[in-house]
Amino acid sequence: MPSDLKDLENKIREARHGKELDAEELSRIRKAQNAKMAMQAGYEFVASVMLSAILGYFIDQWLGTAPLFLISLFLLGTAAGFLSIFRVSKNLGMAVGYSQLHKCEKDANKAPNDNNTNSNERTEE
Repeated sequence: MPSDLKDLENKIREARHGKELDAEELSRIRKAQNAKMAMQAGYEFVASVMLSAILGYFIDQWLGTAPLFLISLFLLGTAAGFLSIFRVSKNLGMAVGYSQLHKCEKDANKAPNDNNTNSNERTEE
């Protein structure tokens, strides 16, 4: 099975680039993809922290609640930044249909293996 996947991957590369890529070219492409992911994670982290802190500052100025919203939104933005880093590092997207796919995978992992337990669960409900 893995050899079939490698063959398919090679055919896709050939179709995209018009030729078979050597090991050096593949290494260069992977490094570029890794650098792109690292930059994306960094930008998303900084943006979420900065925007939430700025929003907290202006809400505090508007309501006169000194550091309350600044601190709380800063912490919330930091948590959101770490979540985005986790999502990028695990290659988890928030694209359309992702949650449904994730739910199907979880359901498939929880499915019982033999039919007897499955029929028993149905009768107990």
